[in-house]
Amino acid sequence: MKFRQRIPFTKAGIVFSGGATKAAAFHIGVCLALRDKGFSFVGGKAENPAPINSLAFPRPKYHPHQISTYVGSSAGALIVTLLASGVSIESIINSIARDTDFHIPGNHAEIPRLTYRDMLTINWPKPSSLLKSVQKSGILAKTIESLVLRNLRLPGLFSTRGLAEFLRKMLPTEQFHELKPDLFVVGTQLDHSRKIIFGRYGTEKTFDEYFQYASNANISDSVAASMSLPPIFVPYLVKHHGGKERYYIDGEIRETLSTHVAKDQDCDLILCSYTHQPYHFKEEIGSLNQYGISSIVIQALYQAIEQKVYGAKKSHENKIATLETVQTFFKEKKYPEQDMQELTHRLEERLDFKKKLHYLFIHPESKDREMFFGEHFTLNPSTLQNVVTIGYKRAMAELRRVELIPVT
Repeated sequence: MKFRQRIPFTKAGIVFSGGATKAAAFHIGVCLALRDKGFSFVGGKAENPAPINSLAFPRPKYHPHQISTYVGSSAGALIVTLLASGVSIESIINSIARDTDFHIPGNHAEIPRLTYRDMLTINWPKPSSLLKSVQKSGILAKTIESLVLRNLRLPGLFSTRGLAEFLRKMLPTEQFHELKPDLFVVGTQLDHSRKIIFGRYGTEKTFDEYFQYASNANISDSVAASMSLPPIFVPYLVKHHGGKERYYIDGEIRETLSTHVAKDQDCDLILCSYTHQPYHFKEEIGSLNQYGISSIVIQALYQAIEQKVYGAKKSHENKIATLETVQTFFKEKKYPEQDMQELTHRLEERLDFKKKLHYLFIHPESKDREMFFGEHFTLNPSTLQNVVTIGYKRAMAELRRVELIPVT
């Protein structure tokens, strides 16, 4: 394309959202496309790890095409953790495509295959907890509401404990600060309104009401916590270093894409992958009203998430428009260039805006029906293969729209 947008960049980071195995497969397809466009993934344990709560000094100098900043929530957290730990994208694909035509030949390290037992560990209630529930609620309910709430005291159907065990089998380390790249896993505190970003450093001594960085948890526990989507999964109890214990739920409850984390790491190209694409009416499919409550709930959820992502995009575009308006005004009035630059700089600081920062959003199209109607928790190789292909095609389509120029 002759008129593609030119985007120079010095450091790329990826931000992957959730959506169970369907989203994980989509992210894998995105990674394949990035690799085919010249990107590689930094991973593994550092030879000389930096101390906890600090960054490596001197900072490693990677080529712009080497991705070394990973941010993930829920299923996205699982994929970025595997990449950050040094697992190749080929090994991830082969683990789900064993004994199929989608299997990638070559000398690729074999990793354990995720099973339904790993993913959907049944949360059997303890007799003591059932007894406490009856004692608190009483046997007879006074209203329909109290009857329903009494029978919903079970915190979730399944647990992500199996996923934590799955990761422990292959991680080179359980400590974020011992990895080569910067890995960040997003979770949400159950008993607070705060988002927690698990990583190599923390801000435990700050009192931000909305988010904190935390370095006092193991990687496997952080990912299991990030994937605990209520009411399907029970909240995950993280035993923090130092003795604290807190319950966490899905990392996307408060925010779908935590792009600010990659921005905090000085990334000027942020590659965002998410799968929450609402259904758009098709005559041959008809209204979702005839497909039952599950499709209606998914549509409502996807619409809410889409609005969040749209709001974030619009906010960034509005900041660009604001600064361009100021610059145009100064030029039209022939005001001093120095004053314009000073005001622009102040506005950028006030708006928390980085002029050279670019986002690339990769998501399904409304015509990708498998992404809406497909099973979220399937491990069927052929189904996952189709979703990987969709992710690859969508990523390649977005990457063709721009000309990425690495600046070394």
